[in-house]
Amino acid sequence: MGSLRLGMAGLTALVVVSATAAVGLALVMALICAPSLAALAGANSLRQALRRAALIGPVGSLVGCVLAVGLNLPPGPLMASCCLPLLLRRTLLTG
Repeated sequence: MGSLRLGMAGLTALVVVSATAAVGLALVMALICAPSLAALAGANSLRQALRRAALIGPVGSLVGCVLAVGLNLPPGPLMASCCLPLLLRRTLLTG
């Protein structure tokens, strides 16, 4: 179990570093960290948290893209702005 956890941590670090170079820090935080942290609130298992995060991320991205097209603004910051309330909600729920 320890080697699996170490491997997943290394893979996550690699994805975050390469994505940060490609799209910027704000978008990486919005698309990777915020949905994952929001999904952990109230999750009873890792499987449930992963499923929630897999739903939260695309929904936040889609809402941000729709707003970007409608408001004629760049999509990256709007995607980050759409995921931020979910993260704040998690923070407020867990205290």
